[in-house]
Amino acid sequence: MACYAQGYFWWTTTTNATTTTTNTCGAIMLHKFADKGLFFFLVFKQPLALHSTQPLTGFTRTGYCEVPASDAGNHSIAGIVSKEFLDFSASRGNDLRQIGLKDGCKWCLCVSRWKEAFDARTGHDDKKVPKVVLKATNEKALARVTLEDLKGFAVDKE
Repeated sequence: MACYAQGYFWWTTTTNATTTTTNTCGAIMLHKFADKGLFFFLVFKQPLALHSTQPLTGFTRTGYCEVPASDAGNHSIAGIVSKEFLDFSASRGNDLRQIGLKDGCKWCLCVSRWKEAFDARTGHDDKKVPKVVLKATNEKALARVTLEDLKGFAVDKE
């Protein structure tokens, strides 16, 4: 299984509580998986998929919706923004167009802003709520929203 952590791809195999990890250069290291905060997982407990490099997204601008401890905004939802969401976000004081986003851009969104749009929706197909790419959405989103809510707006239904 491939994982992305701190700018490198890692291949992992797990036996008991120890994970053997090989990076793409072939070096091997052993570590207790539970002791490391290096890996970020998507909502299905699998490694995160790349969300976007054009524009380069993520709190750490790696293209992944990583949520390090320094990310107080929890940029965990891999969203596809719409004109309606951009208007909504701008009306709340965060004009994402100023950083170059436009309708159809993929962006790692703050879970609180996605939930705010979700709570303000007028129906299931309300374009105010960004579509979600589940394979690139960090599990930390589940601290504020349910998996069912995310699935309701998912472009990848699993």
